[in-house]
Amino acid sequence: MILPNLKSLYIDLAEYTSKIDLVIDCRVFDEDIDIYFTKINRFVEEFEKLAIDCLIIVTGSSIPEKINDVVKTGQKVYIPRDERDLWEQVKTIKTDYSSLVYGDYGVVSPDFEELDTDGPIPIVPKITYTFLDKYYLTRGYKTNTHKDGHGHGQYKTLAQEVVKLKNYRTSSGFGEEYIETIADKTNDKKGNPTTWITATMVQHIDYVKTIL
Repeated sequence: MILPNLKSLYIDLAEYTSKIDLVIDCRVFDEDIDIYFTKINRFVEEFEKLAIDCLIIVTGSSIPEKINDVVKTGQKVYIPRDERDLWEQVKTIKTDYSSLVYGDYGVVSPDFEELDTDGPIPIVPKITYTFLDKYYLTRGYKTNTHKDGHGHGQYKTLAQEVVKLKNYRTSSGFGEEYIETIADKTNDKKGNPTTWITATMVQHIDYVKTIL
């Protein structure tokens, strides 16, 4: 029933626009990547029978809604970039009408939600750095309860650890330059959660563009 309904919807939308694309959104991966691929492959094969010329954007994320599920405060970990593994399989699917396109949520989880609280929002400094097949995640401690009173200054220590990582891409773009500026001991810059999300998202996008 899904494909006939999808074709009917496509026909309806085509009255208002000349370009309609499709997004297959896996959200946060919670099953083996082969299972996702099998489902996507089966869907694309059936969708091709509709002979619709469009983009099929396949996206998903390895970063969970609650980052504490994979890295506790004061710790650092590597987690697999499952979206990359999925894409390596998806891009082998042969199509005659649709075109498969890589989609990416970057360093923010698709299930991210703002905290609903009447008090101050607890802030834990965090940096996410992207490699070919994995993410590096490091977290500090709550800024308002940090034992040394460093608060946002923890970003400086975390940044210094990032620039020492093996295969860190020195000064390759805005994201890295921002990290290096904060890591520099000759200044007192430390940034804030908003600027750090921007910088880590940019480094992610710049890097992923080079490996697709």
